[in-house]
Amino acid sequence: MGIVNCADEASGYVENDPIFEKHLGDTWENSIYNLTKSVLSTAAASSRTPQEVAIELAEKRSFVKNPIFGHRGIQIINSLVNSKEWKMKINAS
Repeated sequence: MGIVNCADEASGYVENDPIFEKHLGDTWENSIYNLTKSVLSTAAASSRTPQEVAIELAEKRSFVKNPIFGHRGIQIINSLVNSKEWKMKINAS
């Protein structure tokens, strides 16, 4: 989740974000649970360490579109504009 938080810091937050629920569940192939399970089973089947498998997976995935966030710019903007904090700043001016 630290990586997910870093992505949010760079691109903004969406309140009550359904993507986080999806990421924490076990039905999505890219969830923490399923990726961990895949890394561990691949490591066991290939006699490699989980670290080696995870690094290989991270290297491969670094070249493809982010499966977690994709293009969420409009969601981030809407969440920001509709947030209590933003509205308080506007009303304070």
